[in-house]
Amino acid sequence: MVGDPREDAAPSPSGLLRREEPAPSSRRGFPPPTVDPTLSLSYPTAGRVREAAERFEYEIFRASGFCRPSRHERVEEYDEWAGQSRFAVVVDSGGGVVGATRILVGRYCDLPAGRLRGSTNDIGEPVLEVASIAIRPDHRSVGIADRLYRAALADSYRCRVKAIVMVVDPWLEDILEDYYGVAPDCLGPRTRYMGGDVRPVAYRIPEHVNAFARARPALWQFILDEFTPGEVADFDLPIVLP
Repeated sequence: MVGDPREDAAPSPSGLLRREEPAPSSRRGFPPPTVDPTLSLSYPTAGRVREAAERFEYEIFRASGFCRPSRHERVEEYDEWAGQSRFAVVVDSGGGVVGATRILVGRYCDLPAGRLRGSTNDIGEPVLEVASIAIRPDHRSVGIADRLYRAALADSYRCRVKAIVMVVDPWLEDILEDYYGVAPDCLGPRTRYMGGDVRPVAYRIPEHVNAFARARPALWQFILDEFTPGEVADFDLPIVLP
């Protein structure tokens, strides 16, 4: 379950955030996000920060009623994918987790989105699923969601996947299209899942990414900052002047 990149919202069943007002209809001139410089991003594979990220995800999910209680303080609905879960984590200056995303890479049919009723894959293999994005309520509007989406996009290129997939509510699908300037491909009908009426969608690589870069050049420049100059050349990433 993923959330609104604008971050100006409150918890809801579809991805931890709820739209409170319509997103602006035109964002070609939308400036790069303002990110709190005291926050840092890491990819913990084990240890205290990884455990804190799983516990943080669980606390946000439980507060919104998206998962069952767990004495282990983790989202046990994701246990099947524990071994292949990768977390991107945003921490504050004191080391506390304020945002996290769970990233999964594999065959679409083996991932949570691919298990939804009626879901089909015509986008190729492998894919990267943004399985969750969680943000501490008092740390919204400081660029955390943008950092986490940027990390997932960078991972998608580094893992050489064919597409990024997500499970979204109708309103979030609209917001993502408006914010990034690209409509995702629908991979299945709406179904009830973890408290929301959702469906799986996909952003193809490189087709959707190239269209996003043309539609939102300033935002794309912010995304490029996650890549090294060598990666920009190796992945043939678009260079678009704002």
